[in-house]
This record gives sequence, C-alpha cells and structure tokens, in this order.
Amino acid sequence: MIERATHDQDYWEALNPQARITENPWLSTFAEPLWSDKITSTLRAALRAEGYAKGPVFCEPSDIDPLIAIILNVVRAGHRPACSLVYDEFYAFFQKIGVHIERVFQSDVLVVPDEFDIHYVPNHNDAAGSKPHRDNIDAANYMDADNLPGLLNVWVPLTAATPLNTCIYVQPADRDPLFKQAVGGRIVHWQPDDSSVQAIRAVPANAGSMLFWAPSLLHWGSRGSAQAHVPRISVACYFQSAGTRKFHPTAMPMQGTLPFSKRI
Repeated sequence: MIERATHDQDYWEALNPQARITENPWLSTFAEPLWSDKITSTLRAALRAEGYAKGPVFCEPSDIDPLIAIILNVVRAGHRPACSLVYDEFYAFFQKIGVHIERVFQSDVLVVPDEFDIHYVPNHNDAAGSKPHRDNIDAANYMDADNLPGLLNVWVPLTAATPLNTCIYVQPADRDPLFKQAVGGRIVHWQPDDSSVQAIRAVPANAGSMLFWAPSLLHWGSRGSAQAHVPRISVACYFQSAGTRKFHPTAMPMQGTLPFSKRI
C-alpha cells in the first residue's frame, strides 16, 4: 500500500495537511544571513585549514519545528525520512542555508537537488550514523588555489546532535595524510593507527547550527545510545559556488520550478 501511494500527491498532502506541495517551492525573497563578516571569515579559515567548519545557529525554533513534525509523520507512516522532501517547507529552509553559504563562498550558489537528504537516527543502542567515508574523491576541480573548496556538503541538525545520538565525527584534513590523495581523485582507504585515531574529532552541534565540509573529508556518524534524550534528525544538501563547473546536471539556483514529480 505504501509503495503504491508514494507517487500520489494527494497521499502526501493528506499525510501532512499543514504542509505545502506546489510547482515552485522557493521563496520569492531571501532572508538576510545572520552571520557577521567576522564569523564568516573564521569559518572560511577553518574550512581552508581543516576541510570543515561548524557555523553557529542561523535559524529559529519556528523554522525547525514544522520540519521535524513533517519528518516524524513520514517516518511513522513507514517511509524513508528523505520522502519528506516532497514538501515545500524544506526548500525554503535550504534557501536560508544557502544565503549563509553564499557568504562562505563569496559568490552566488547552486543547489544540487539530487543530493538533498534527510536523516532520522533513533535514540537506541542499535542505531548508527553512516560508516567512515568520503563523499566525493574527485574534488580537485572544486578546490581553489587558496585551498578553499567550491563544493560543500552542508549538514544541519534539527535536533541537538551529541555523541550519544550519533553526532558527526571527522578526521580533520590537516591531520589526514590521505586527504590530498582523495582530492586528487585516487581511491584511498582509511587505515587507522594510533596517531590518526587520536586525531578523530567529535563535532556535537546545536539544533539549527550548520556543519559543512569539503567532499574529500573523511567523516562518519557514531553508534547510538538509549541514553540519548532525542533521535538525531538532520537535513543535508550540496551547495556549489556558481563560478565552478556544475557538479551534477540538476544543479540549479534557488529559484524556479521543482514540481512534485521531480522530488519523489
């Protein structure tokens, strides 16, 4: 029944009647970014040095709570969390993310709809985030002469992400001897030793903050715990500088039509 229903727009509208599904999910006007020039400069320096950065909270609970409600309804109905992306509310949220990433890139951005994702990791002992991996090893074309990537994976926790509910862990680029090989496009596998294990960094994050990294950064999610107070719910998307070659044919500015048939 669920499989037959997934391509029926009426089904999704009934599942979350408080949410919208229209031809154009983008807002006509963008909110002003909350990050100051000083914050953005600090984030650019961290990204350049370590391959990732964590930005402060950039949105309000009123932006997040409706998204969580949608995701919970979708998950309870037996669907993958990413099916929540049929609803317009997520694209308005991606726009809010995008205006902050424009400050990081210091240029206009393109979003990559095929790389949008939503994660729901329950708060119990059997849960886990993703295994150690790199998103895209062929990243050389997106790294400028100043070691700043023009393509970013952006990850936003909608609930607080902690070591108990599978926050993100990273191997900072400057402590990863294989990072430059991965940027160059060679397949490389992590072989942990004492020094590399000590360099692992947990990145807990408040709800509504933002973590972003270069595609070659080694990262993963931890094992979950029943001691966690809430599940880990998050959204993820790729943004690229509009000045670099298209990462994916679907890369587009944050405007224009994106009908239901392209989201499901």
